[in-house]
Amino acid sequence: MINGKRRTADQYVNGAPINLREEAINAGLIPSSYVGDIFRQGCYLYLSNGFIKQKDIPKSSAQILHCKKRLPTAFIIGVKKSGTTTLGRYVDLHENIVVAHNARLYTNRSTYTVEQSVHQYYQSMPYSTEDEITVANFPGYYWMNRPSFLQALPYMPENPKIIAILRNPVKRAISDYRHMQDTRESYSESRRHIPTFLGDDIRSTFEETVLLPNGSINATLNFIQQGMYAKHLSQFVKFIPRKRILLLSGDEFAKNPLLSLRKVEQFLGVKPFYKDDYFVYNKEKGFYCAEIPSRPDWNCMSDLKGRSHPNVSEEVLKKLEEFYKPYNLKLGAQFDLLSSNFEWIRK
Repeated sequence: MINGKRRTADQYVNGAPINLREEAINAGLIPSSYVGDIFRQGCYLYLSNGFIKQKDIPKSSAQILHCKKRLPTAFIIGVKKSGTTTLGRYVDLHENIVVAHNARLYTNRSTYTVEQSVHQYYQSMPYSTEDEITVANFPGYYWMNRPSFLQALPYMPENPKIIAILRNPVKRAISDYRHMQDTRESYSESRRHIPTFLGDDIRSTFEETVLLPNGSINATLNFIQQGMYAKHLSQFVKFIPRKRILLLSGDEFAKNPLLSLRKVEQFLGVKPFYKDDYFVYNKEKGFYCAEIPSRPDWNCMSDLKGRSHPNVSEEVLKKLEEFYKPYNLKLGAQFDLLSSNFEWIRK
């Protein structure tokens, strides 16, 4: 409510007046007694107590807005435990961007051709208007889904762009270990005893898990390998020029999401949307939450974000830093990051 008045989605779209509140009521989407705020962004209605999906929006409005599914022109590829999910959620708040969250793409199934897989992928896309761009967000593109992703790129719109958010690889590995521990604990008791999780032998402590009997780092672990950024990003450079790849600092994003999001706006070529007061630090949660008036449906990430990490000895931390150092330096040289805000690259 603003000055005692209810905010509505009344707008002129393509020269035609529309009253989405009235249409939503007439279509039975909301009761006539609904007194909360209602907004429209693209092909979706957003309420102060949640959102109505596009498939429920009255057809007349969808036709005026030219709502249809579109393949993504940009991809947030990861990296896992670096802020990928949060970045995708914040990017989705932009009025000219619609994000397909966790949009998996598989081209290696014997029952599908690549074309069929891409069509199935297309069907999973959200609706968008002609004034919006579609961005797909899934950390698997960087890792387990990478072969399928790269194989499908020729079937995507021309000149696709890639965004990767990278965190200090040592901190990322510790966070990933904690995540896998918690995930395995959520399994039934009959499955918890399984020694491997997603291909990794997860022991009771971080040190036991990452160190080999001779004291060196176990480089065969998937969650250790994912921090070798230069090695894996080089696979993407074979298909996409570096000028169409944006690398964001996960550490900077956690401290100042606005700065990172403005880089995304410029990279994607959309008009500035985010404002200084759109992100407020939540002392209780320990991270920033979004407070965007036109998107009352979404505010903070779940409490799983920001959970405590296991204590790791200085000796093991030092070994990990030395292990990742050559990969970090190669990444810095390859993407001209040695003088950037990726502080861990220069350590």
